[in-house]
Amino acid sequence: MWQGKTIFATLSLFLVSACGLQTTQAELPVLDTVAQVEEITQNYAVYFPFDSAKFDVDADTAITAALTNAQQAQLVSIQLRGYTDRAGPAEYNLDLAKHRADAVAAAFVDAGISAGDIEISILGEDEPQTPTLDGQAEATNRRVEIAVVSFVPPKQPEPKQLEDVAATASPPGDCNQLPVYVAGTLVYPCIKSFNRIGTP
Repeated sequence: MWQGKTIFATLSLFLVSACGLQTTQAELPVLDTVAQVEEITQNYAVYFPFDSAKFDVDADTAITAALTNAQQAQLVSIQLRGYTDRAGPAEYNLDLAKHRADAVAAAFVDAGISAGDIEISILGEDEPQTPTLDGQAEATNRRVEIAVVSFVPPKQPEPKQLEDVAATASPPGDCNQLPVYVAGTLVYPCIKSFNRIGTP
């Protein structure tokens, strides 16, 4: 699994220390928040005219939908897979598939997506959407598949869960705000100075 989970946990614990939040080491009846991070993938496809790396008339819809998803999500990567049909030599088709994938990648970069977030695979005639004989043209195979991979942030516990934990955690002083979870640790945001329970 990607290293973002480790970074998320480290940054979360740093913020607990740096921002001066009250924490408790009481046993937590809720799963660690870092473990709840999930990746999701949304798939799209762009099709091309015969022997061309220019989008067909329907491509804008797919690219716009993929861009909207990528810009609104907490993006991990955009994965592009370039294909051709089986008309023409296989080596030529690999090069054509690369030009097609590069054209889609350029559209994402022009819209503000970092080139470093884009991964390109070139498959040419392999993995056809519609199997055909060698040398046969097929419109559905002339494509670039787009996978927008993002992650879903962990959900905070429901207020009732927090009330149950707060009832047993005994926050110090006159703190009466509900706690929140940061990297699996119960945090009381109403305390301004950093002081873990049990620490003088």
